[in-house]
Amino acid sequence: MQTQQKRRRASLTLRGFALFISICWATTSESAIHVVSPDGTGDFPTIADAVAAAVTGDTVELTDGVFTGPGNRDILISGIQLTVRSQSGSAASTTIDCEANAAFRRRGFLLESAELRLENVRIRNGFAPGTADESSGGAIRSIGSVVDVSGCIFSQNNARHLQLSTGGAILADGGELRIKDSIFSQNESHGPGQAIRAVSLQAPLDLSGSIFEQSTQGWDLVRAEESSAIVRDCGFFNASAEGLRVYSADSVHVTDCEFRDNGDYGLFVQECANFKMEDCLFHLTTPVWHFYQGALISDATGVIERTDFRGMTSQSAALSLNSCSMEIRDCLVDGNSGLWTGGIFANDGSVLVERCTVTRNFGATQGGALRSFSDNVMTVRNSVIWGNCSSSGLNDVTEAADISFECTVVDPEQVPVDVTFIGPPIVSDPLFCGPVECDSAAVVLGDYTVSASSPCLPENNVCGVPIGARGQGCGPLGACCLPDGSCVIETQESCDTVGGAYLGDATTCDDSPCQSLGACCSVLGACTIQSDEMCLAASGLFLGDGTICDAPCNGNNGGVLVLHTEPGVLYTPDETSYCGNALPSRCEEVNARIDGLETRVVCILALFDPESPSSVAGVTFGLDYDTDDILIVDSGSCGDFQFPSAEWPAPGSGTQVFWNDGQSGSAVEAVWLAPYSYSGGSSLLSLVPHPEHGAFFQDDSVPSVAVPIFDLGSLGFSTDGQVPCPASPGGACCQSDASCELRTAADCAGIGVFFGAGSTCEPDPCDPASAVVATPERDVVQLRVKGPSPGFGPIEVDLYNPSGGRDIRVEWMDASGRRMGSAFTVRADAGWSRHELDLEDQLPDAPAGVYFLRADSESRSSTARVVRVR
Repeated sequence: MQTQQKRRRASLTLRGFALFISICWATTSESAIHVVSPDGTGDFPTIADAVAAAVTGDTVELTDGVFTGPGNRDILISGIQLTVRSQSGSAASTTIDCEANAAFRRRGFLLESAELRLENVRIRNGFAPGTADESSGGAIRSIGSVVDVSGCIFSQNNARHLQLSTGGAILADGGELRIKDSIFSQNESHGPGQAIRAVSLQAPLDLSGSIFEQSTQGWDLVRAEESSAIVRDCGFFNASAEGLRVYSADSVHVTDCEFRDNGDYGLFVQECANFKMEDCLFHLTTPVWHFYQGALISDATGVIERTDFRGMTSQSAALSLNSCSMEIRDCLVDGNSGLWTGGIFANDGSVLVERCTVTRNFGATQGGALRSFSDNVMTVRNSVIWGNCSSSGLNDVTEAADISFECTVVDPEQVPVDVTFIGPPIVSDPLFCGPVECDSAAVVLGDYTVSASSPCLPENNVCGVPIGARGQGCGPLGACCLPDGSCVIETQESCDTVGGAYLGDATTCDDSPCQSLGACCSVLGACTIQSDEMCLAASGLFLGDGTICDAPCNGNNGGVLVLHTEPGVLYTPDETSYCGNALPSRCEEVNARIDGLETRVVCILALFDPESPSSVAGVTFGLDYDTDDILIVDSGSCGDFQFPSAEWPAPGSGTQVFWNDGQSGSAVEAVWLAPYSYSGGSSLLSLVPHPEHGAFFQDDSVPSVAVPIFDLGSLGFSTDGQVPCPASPGGACCQSDASCELRTAADCAGIGVFFGAGSTCEPDPCDPASAVVATPERDVVQLRVKGPSPGFGPIEVDLYNPSGGRDIRVEWMDASGRRMGSAFTVRADAGWSRHELDLEDQLPDAPAGVYFLRADSESRSSTARVVRVR
């Protein structure tokens, strides 16, 4: 094996030398630009023809459109230096569609000892060939070459032939790979690297300003082997396994990155002599079936600084260190839960924890905060280890191989007796500004700055040094109405952190001030506690006085899950699926009763209010019934994939069904069953919460938003089952006398015009002078993004102004609904008009990601989604 590796490295070195010669080869003529168009016009009919005619230094320029067919895929670049770029600079407008699938395997580019700079181009639907030598790299396969990608999009590319097919979008074997300001989404492989796999690179893998998201297979999004890595300002989201994995690297430097909702680890680094991570965030936002873990570092030496690990569930800990020599400084570890330890786990090696705050973590079998195991030596200095939880009885530390505390806020009664204290422990509440209890810390993030009298401040402790990861906070105090409707005294910052409504400095909770407030659903789906006036001013949906934010706000709210059977559809083992039959779209049409001893097909159906547009990407639920009366002989999923519990469909078991794309409409099929009644007597087959995960719908947003199922139905044998109906959100109803009342769509039908779920009567949308009802489509500001999105720089938008002569206020918001930069106005004539807005002018320093553009005129608004790349 060692001999084979040496030969392989030698071969790659020779390739690199040949590449160096080819790139340094100078030409006497000026570099040429070869223009190619999707319709075959331009300088050459296809991209391959332009590449074949190019020499080192040339550029192939692609006009807008979709490039398909022979010559626009499987493009070989060998021995030259070449640029391929979009003429318009928009990856969203310039697409290479490989049109591949498992039967017809094609990729975008094959590079051999070449250099390619790819700029502002989208490559989609690539599928690596099925041969063993070429079964990797669905969009680009690079052998001993230099690949420099900037501002590109890679989506739905695949390497899914053999078990070790790798690099769903890009495989780089030798040479160099640099990725900048690009998006990788829904790429897949059967082996490592759903988006990228880099092997034995001659320079560090360089990733900056890019987003890697959404894989459904069980491997990492990005993998580097025998290659160092420099990763800056990147996001790794929704991987089924790891976000970023690096093996056998001389150095790994990760800075300003976000790791969110990744299935196993956000980051996994193994065998690294020089590891550094700084200013990163690991967190979990969506409840799904995976165990989530922050970072696993093994056999490495280095430093972790100013990085937060928040709200994750794991098998071991949010930060796991195995045989490492690691210094952890100025980090916040809070709200994590682990099967062993929630916070930091260290096995062998040595670990220094300095100026860190480890709090509100839960360990099921070990200490919630720290576990020092085997031959590990752990030193905790100038830190806060406080307020953690554990089933073991010792909430902070239960196992300590060799651990010492120096100038640390910690309770000796919450750690083993054999730990070492260097100087007396500081046994005093750190006085966090906004702490959250362990059982809710993963859902509501606390404020762990400290008050002016905290022992963490140097003037208040015997060490005379700052203690913990956060400094002083806690401004003026006042009444805060929490999302559950309760009132507490908090700072405005702490109140905002937990999604509450701050009533002002020096206000009190006397006289129940929160009763006049209620839940407000914003245009982006966020729920906050506000007054009806504040909610209306923000064009939100006010749910009523005293309502609470017990569920997110989206179109899936109010949805129900029912059991339905068609009398004429009988089960037969010859059929493999019963999905797609004619089904009811309303609860009144559901048949939830079976009489007789026939084995009927039963559909589990999600129902939603027709006036509240839904988009279901996942559903989670369970079953319950009496096995003495009922037998389920078969079942099947109507989704793209299913994750049943081991006993499914036995009583007390559960399942999760997911779709690749959101399912819209008032009725969505989830699962079919074939139940049978032994005796024909009265018995119920009931839908219940999943035994581990509950009962909820997930939408198709990124990250996904989960909302509880409003109600669960049942099916009766020789008796009536329960058929709940979806909840119907109200809105403004302009009645025949031009008065406005809040009604449901059904109540408004026949007596007036319904303005849609969430619309309000203030300002009055009706015209009392003429008793003519205004048409919603013509009476509201409307905004449409024409593109490019994803893109960077100027974008075109269409604005609809209900009447001329007034300005439309426009502002940018991030994915959480927070305004970015300053609002500005656009002068628009009545009707539709087109405008150019420059992202660079409005958001010059904002990283790549998802943003929202909102247009307001008077009290009406419209919002559109924009993806920004760099």
